[in-house]
Amino acid sequence: MLKIGKLYLTPKVLKTILLAASAIAIYSFGKAMGEVLYHFTN
Repeated sequence: MLKIGKLYLTPKVLKTILLAASAIAIYSFGKAMGEVLYHFTN
């Protein structure tokens, strides 16, 4: 178990952080790709 400051990173917490991070990354990537495609199609 990792301890960062006062935060205990249990496997459940780590999993949640990873899921949130990947969701944000996918969203950002999708948004960027959407803008690129939008510029190419217009």
